[in-house]
Amino acid sequence: MVALASNITTGYGWNFVTAGPARTTAFLGKSYLEYKPPQQVADQPPMVGVGGTDLLLFKATHAGSATLSFAYSRPWEKNVKPVRTALFHIVVK
Repeated sequence: MVALASNITTGYGWNFVTAGPARTTAFLGKSYLEYKPPQQVADQPPMVGVGGTDLLLFKATHAGSATLSFAYSRPWEKNVKPVRTALFHIVVK
């Protein structure tokens, strides 16, 4: 699992771009974990505009090493560079 700070209230989110050069993992999906301050009561509505974490789940499929690439962007904005990128170098044994 890769966890990256995000704020979906802005329209931005992390997306898995590629796992190159070797295919050592399979992307299983993404979910969003909303930030809740410790003092927030469980039945209280979420705080508007507060960020959270994008959780991107992978499964190891083959031994080897690869680089997982992610882009932080708005999905409806075409031909626009992501505002952030992230690379993770992994080794699957």
